[in-house]
Amino acid sequence: MKRYCLNPQIIISEVAGEMVAVPLVNSVAQMNKVFTLNQTAAFIFQFTKTPKSLEEIVDAIIEEFDIDKETARQDITEILDQGVASNLLTIEEN
Repeated sequence: MKRYCLNPQIIISEVAGEMVAVPLVNSVAQMNKVFTLNQTAAFIFQFTKTPKSLEEIVDAIIEEFDIDKETARQDITEILDQGVASNLLTIEEN
């Protein structure tokens, strides 16, 4: 089973009212690669500080936001795919 986890080299922070993901390089923030996160992505990235399955993420999003399961799954899958492609999230296989 795939489990998604926030890359340990990424910090999530609020800057000027926006949630951002900032890669760290040698413990220093790489400010030229700041990713602005929407509310859903920010929730997912904070929720995956420890590894979570897609179903765990879907259940948490449904509980947090007023959204149906199918729409949640589609939105989450897109965010997870983008997060992995951008190296913001890692995948663990069990």
